[in-house]
Amino acid sequence: MFPDQRITLILDNELDANNFDRVDIFKVDSDALERDLFREMAKYLDFDFRQNFWKFTLQRFFAIHVYHSTVANQSLLHIESDVLPMSDFPWKEFLGLNTVAWMNVTNSLDVAAVVFLPEFKATDFFISKLKIYAKDNPQINDMQALRKFALDFPSEHYYLPSRTPLCSRQSSDFSVSELEAQTRFGGIFDPLAMGLWYFGQDPKNSFGMCKRYVDDVSHKLSPSKTGLSLGETSLLMEDKTKVYSLHVHSKSLRLFGPEWKSKLKVGLIQAQDQSNAISFDFAAFRKSIQGRSVAAIIWQLLGSVRLFQRLRRIPALEYLKNYFKQLFNF
Repeated sequence: MFPDQRITLILDNELDANNFDRVDIFKVDSDALERDLFREMAKYLDFDFRQNFWKFTLQRFFAIHVYHSTVANQSLLHIESDVLPMSDFPWKEFLGLNTVAWMNVTNSLDVAAVVFLPEFKATDFFISKLKIYAKDNPQINDMQALRKFALDFPSEHYYLPSRTPLCSRQSSDFSVSELEAQTRFGGIFDPLAMGLWYFGQDPKNSFGMCKRYVDDVSHKLSPSKTGLSLGETSLLMEDKTKVYSLHVHSKSLRLFGPEWKSKLKVGLIQAQDQSNAISFDFAAFRKSIQGRSVAAIIWQLLGSVRLFQRLRRIPALEYLKNYFKQLFNF
């Protein structure tokens, strides 16, 4: 869809490069990426969740750092594999940025759905702080670390436009800098909320269940207000604001195939009356329990109960959780 863009896939496994048309392959040894740091973090973060999800979401930045060192004078744009860029994605607009850039989600979380890295020097500085954050707080995840960097070094970071006054949870907190960013790019990017609303959460998070039209009130963007529709070349909000990317958290492959436009239109139409709200994916169910102990599965099921989520915030119970994780090896 983007023949003029050079695309590089960073891998830590053996895939046949011939399977990818117009894609460069760069291999890294993931076991060698800050081995001691992640061994310590494994004591605090649930690395068993979705087969090392929390490890890999943070570790990918170190892999990108290795790759960027080989093309130090070039800028990079990291796009997560579950992000669907639209045909009018504004590639050239990023070239005017001279700092790292990504999107905000909540008051305490940012997201790496789309990350711009202007040069290796900026990436190197970002990674140096990321190491410090992880060493000082082994429980930190990638979203928390991104937010902390943005707050600690505002002159070294730029927030990509991710909402308008129309779709803001509270329009009163919509800032001048957000308006300037939207004007600069001529539209916005979906940080997470729109993809979650229209196409649901990854079913592997809920043992195969995918529930759509859930509006997380902690998100600054209120997706139910967007009224998305697909035009000839653009994904448009109700007020005709362009949305350049959709964060498809459900990982629905039908949105990444040759019929993606028709599948996207169907999903947007369904959202008008909130039909097809719940679905079940047996393959996702199998993946969610694969290689996990019974104790780990029970723990994840309990984690979806709202009362249990509140209890887990009690420090003493957090200590007991870590104790039992080591005791039962899950």
